[in-house]
Amino acid sequence: LVQRHLAGEPVAYLIGEWEFYGLPLDISPAVLIPRPDTEVLATKLIDAARSAGPCRILDLCAGSGCIGLAVASQVLRSRVLLGEWDEEALKICRQNIRRTGLSGQVVSMQLNALEKAPPRLGEFDCIVSNPPYIPDGDIAGLDPSVRDYEPHLALDGGADGLDFYRSVCRLAGKGDKRIGIIGGGQLGRMMALSARYMGFRIGVLDPTPDCPTAQVADFQVTAEYDDIAAIRELAEKSDVLTYEFENVDADAIDQVRSLAAAPQGTDLLRVTQDRVNEKRFINDHGTPTAPWKAVNSVEELEAALDEIHYPAVLKTRSGGYDGHGQTVLKSEADLEQVRARADHDGSFPPSILEGFVDFAFEASILVAGNGKDYVTFPIVRNEHRNNILHMTIAPAEVDETVAKEAHELALRLAKGFELAGILAIELFITKDNKVIVNELAPRPHNSGHYTIEACSFDQFDAHIRGIAGWPLEQPKLLKPAVMVNVLGQHVAPTRALIADHPEWNVHDYCKAEVRHDRKMGHITVLTDDTAKTVADLEATGCWDDLKKA
Repeated sequence: LVQRHLAGEPVAYLIGEWEFYGLPLDISPAVLIPRPDTEVLATKLIDAARSAGPCRILDLCAGSGCIGLAVASQVLRSRVLLGEWDEEALKICRQNIRRTGLSGQVVSMQLNALEKAPPRLGEFDCIVSNPPYIPDGDIAGLDPSVRDYEPHLALDGGADGLDFYRSVCRLAGKGDKRIGIIGGGQLGRMMALSARYMGFRIGVLDPTPDCPTAQVADFQVTAEYDDIAAIRELAEKSDVLTYEFENVDADAIDQVRSLAAAPQGTDLLRVTQDRVNEKRFINDHGTPTAPWKAVNSVEELEAALDEIHYPAVLKTRSGGYDGHGQTVLKSEADLEQVRARADHDGSFPPSILEGFVDFAFEASILVAGNGKDYVTFPIVRNEHRNNILHMTIAPAEVDETVAKEAHELALRLAKGFELAGILAIELFITKDNKVIVNELAPRPHNSGHYTIEACSFDQFDAHIRGIAGWPLEQPKLLKPAVMVNVLGQHVAPTRALIADHPEWNVHDYCKAEVRHDRKMGHITVLTDDTAKTVADLEATGCWDDLKKA
């Protein structure tokens, strides 16, 4: 067993003696534990915590697994001592501790100091180590009481931090039970409904009392989204944080990651909050976009137009949705309007100029991940009116090569982000069957609402399972579908017809105020003939205001 271990085979030892610090190892009694072994360690920590209150953990080789170990200590209300054998490894260990934000309850030390002043190892509930990396020879001065102390667990290599943390959460029945959602609109509402079916408690941060998400949640923190104290309050009451829109303060989430897990991380947020960073990330992962240039002044815009040419669209680098923060440039007259709005020195807010794509239609694809495994939903066709999504047709009628490329690029981007949750990818499909990425949304998406009725599990289920670290199954399209949005001006006419259309799956977002062009709900129809269903919906007259001229 020892020879196999030293030869690098992925095995671990659960042992009741301390002699494995010396070589050759005394592994009697020993149990061979196949990988993955994170649940074994999690079980031991939880057992110790339940029997003796706060669990005291000593990690004698705090490498890649120390992040998960430290964050898990928050779940178990534990104090952790982390150590490494040399200064360079200790430096990495300390960096990892800083990433957890738990520096107050996690202590790091250089382990060769054990020979001079060893801790009383018997005071710890669980001791973690990697036997192949222990120096030859026993450590002088170990407390003899530790020799009869259990549990001791030796892990092969560094435990995956995220896997380990989630194992603790699941097995302890403590973590991943309360989900805090930043944003209380319809996406948060549908996330919450999905999470409730899975047994989670829900909290929401939103400035509007009794917002759509709060109506189905356990508690609401009523405050603005950039209120740091409110985000901290939500984190203190939650085990996991997520968000329903991307304009969330990433720094604020980083500040509270010691209080609640943020499985989506903030790297994804920072990329998708800045259109230049987003385009660069997409291109760096081998995926085409429209031609683009970062521009901050009229002079830079003119130079970019010389390269990209008209028509083009000028967008702010951050903020904006459904067409907000965008200016279409078709001629010198449009450029003159930008000049007129610029500051006296010709500058304007940081922006990006994108060339037009001669597309056949707009599409999108959803990809879900749990941090290591990824699955995709079908590619769908989207119809927009006045820069707002009007209708989604699932699946899109595309060439097999187009569908394959869309799925492959979705998986590339998901792996690049180590995605947890849902990522929506808006696409252009060109007339010659090229797939161009338009934008990313790090959350459930309007074009994915059809999945609630049409798929084996929907985008909200996938998002919740992803941030909980649960396994993901490849979703199946059970039946083609058409989804149409209900804006403020469509509420009265659609409500008047609901009783006459049993095929309509109606979703009302329960927003307090009905406004023109505000998304108030949606309707999904399962069908064997999407073209006929589209025609039937349009024939009702409910959406006549959006008909193309």
